[in-house]
Order: sequence, then C-alpha cells, then structure tokens
Amino acid sequence: MSETSRAQRSLSEAMHEIVTIWINQGQEIVEVNIKAVKEMNEALKRAYSTAANGTANCGAEITQAARTNTVAALDVARDLMSAKFLPQAMEISNASVRKQFEVLAAQGQELGALTEQLMTETIKPITGSLPKVFERARYWRA
Repeated sequence: MSETSRAQRSLSEAMHEIVTIWINQGQEIVEVNIKAVKEMNEALKRAYSTAANGTANCGAEITQAARTNTVAALDVARDLMSAKFLPQAMEISNASVRKQFEVLAAQGQELGALTEQLMTETIKPITGSLPKVFERARYWRA
C-alpha cells in the first residue's frame, strides 16, 4: 500500500471519527432540548390550570360583591321609600353612601389580594422551570 493511500485512509478515518462525534453531540443536544421543551410545556400547563382556577375564584368574588352591592342598594331604596321627611331621607342617603364606600374599599382590597395571589401562584410553575432550561442552554453554549 502506498504512502498516499495510507494517508488518505487515515484522513478518511479521522474525518469519519470527527463526523461521528458531531452527530453524537448533535443527538445529545436535541435530546436535552426535547426534555427542556417537555418540562416547559408541563410548567405552562400547570400555570394555565392555576390561572383558570384563580380566574374562576376572582369571578366568584366579583359576583358575590355585585350581589352584596345590589342587596344594599335595594335596602337603601326601601329605607328611602319609608322615610317620612326630607331630612330623614337625606340621613338615610348619607349613611348608605358612607357604608357603601367602606364596603367597596374592602371589596377592592379583597379582590386585589386575590388577584395578587393568583398572579403569584400562576407564575410559580414557570419560574420553577426556567432555571433548569437556562442551565441546559448554558451547558451547550460552553
């Protein structure tokens, strides 16, 4: 076998070995990325489920507040209709405005706290998964 043919064979074997290494590394990268995508998909599913449940809770809270406010308005209307004199009607009206302001402030605080909790709980699955995904990306950049 000639020196040139041995050199060609050696070069061919070296190229084959390099290509095999690249293919194996590529397969590893694809597998890691598939795993990361699956983890993020699961995290997004959990976040969506949490958001849906929390939104339903907020809707129920708003519905209850609307019911409470409607009952209060009807009570005030009934009390106003039973007033005999204008000063009595003004007193009923002023008292109801003060009370309704307090009720609305409390309802706003409750809804705000519920919304804050919803946002915090919704983002937890995502923030829990992101560091793992970024760690994998950092591994393959190096």
